Amino acid sequence: ILAGLAGSMAGAYFNYYFALLLGRPFLHKYGKYFFLSEQNLNRAEEIFRQYGDITTFVCRLLPAIRQLISVPAGLAKMNLFRFTLFTALGAGIWTAILAGVGYYLGALSKDMTYADLVHKGVALINEKYHWIIIFLVVVVASYIAIHKAVMKSSEKKAA
Repeated sequence: ILAGLAGSMAGAYFNYYFALLLGRPFLHKYGKYFFLSEQNLNRAEEIFRQYGDITTFVCRLLPAIRQLISVPAGLAKMNLFRFTLFTALGAGIWTAILAGVGYYLGALSKDMTYADLVHKGVALINEKYHWIIIFLVVVVASYIAIHKAVMKSSEKKAA
């Protein structure tokens, strides 16, 4: 958990200082090369302004968004202590969950060889593939719907 937290904090500080030092003009001009479109960057800043510092904590719990939430925090020159606190809390919860799942799965398979794991995994996929596909379709559709709802600018809603 500590290693995961340390890695998460290092990445968060990199993105925070990247945005803080290079600033908005650089990110608007070159952000597309870092998978940060101008529209997404503007919307992330809008969300950050609307909900404040707590956005850093909440977004740490959301896959995909968690890696980039440090950018609007850096652009907003968020207080470093509050940034560290909210980032550590959110990343700590995430890494604890992942470590717990890993520990549980490791305990289930501790007496199995690699070949046993592969054969059991293949059998499970062959037996449950239709449920796996349904689950993936629901997850992807939900993600797209939520992403569209969140990324829709409040300015566009008002118009």
